[in-house]
Parts: sequence; C-alpha cells; structure tokens
Amino acid sequence: MKNFLNTLETKRAAAKEEGGFSLIDVVVTVAIIVALSVGGFIAYSGLVQNAKTAATEAAADQVYTASLVATNDGGIGDIAKVQADYNASSKDIKVAIVANADGTPKVTATHSNGTADKTTDDIVRTRG
Repeated sequence: MKNFLNTLETKRAAAKEEGGFSLIDVVVTVAIIVALSVGGFIAYSGLVQNAKTAATEAAADQVYTASLVATNDGGIGDIAKVQADYNASSKDIKVAIVANADGTPKVTATHSNGTADKTTDDIVRTRG
C-alpha cells in the first residue's frame, strides 16, 4: 500500500511540474479576445459609415458639376438627363436635381440604405 501511495504522489508531483492552463487563464484569454473583437467591429462599422457618407457627398458634388455644365450656355444637355444618366449608372446612390430660385441646380444624393443624405448646400458649407 505504501508503495502505491508513493507512486501516486510521484505522479501528482509530475503533473504539477508539467503545468498547463488553469480555468482562470482560459477565461481571461477568452475575455481579452472578445473585447478586442468588439472594439474591432465598432471601429469597422464606423469606417463603413464614413465611407458611405463620403461616397454620397462625392456623388452630389459630381452631379452638381455635371448639371452646371448642362445648364450653362453651350451646355451638353438638360439637368433631367444628367439626373437620369447618373441614376441609371449607380446602384447604391440616387440623386435628385431641382432648380434653386437663382436658377442654379440643387442636387440631393441619398445612399440606398438611407445612411447618408447630402445636398450641394451641405457640401458648400462644409468646404467653407
């Protein structure tokens, strides 16, 4: 019996020396991975939103410039054609063009998921 106990003690000592991960080590590691994942997801969604807003602003600016060219003397066409051409070529961003009181076009560009809506008035103010 004494021999059996000595063997058991020797095996326990060997198991302690081998080490390994405790439950607390694993829980802390998983918590850190989850925290980093959540932070990365939040940052990524913010970047996506900023990209959609920038694309919408660029579309409004581009269509605004095209509509100015179309309405000037010797222009290439009317603003309704500019609007129709852009909307036919873009799947995510749609534009609407109306004339201001002074005759200049006002372009409203809207992203398909409704996250960004910019007019040329907004763009002029932000570039100020």
